[in-house]
Amino acid sequence: MPIPAHAHPLVRQLFEALNRERTTITELAARSGIQRKTISDWRYTRGPTVILLDAAFNALDRQLVVQRVRETPRYGLR
Repeated sequence: MPIPAHAHPLVRQLFEALNRERTTITELAARSGIQRKTISDWRYTRGPTVILLDAAFNALDRQLVVQRVRETPRYGLR
């Protein structure tokens, strides 16, 4: 299925995984408990919440991971 260039990088990764595994949005919806329209909307009109994105990745046997990208904290966070 097509993935718009403007989609969030995590949404792109999710749909790339769906394409690789030849899994449909309908199948992902059934496995994750997320409405089909909600998942479809992530490509074009809205971004997912972290909770729903995590559930979608989990349904594909994947997980979200946070990791440090810099030694110096950004935005004054420590």
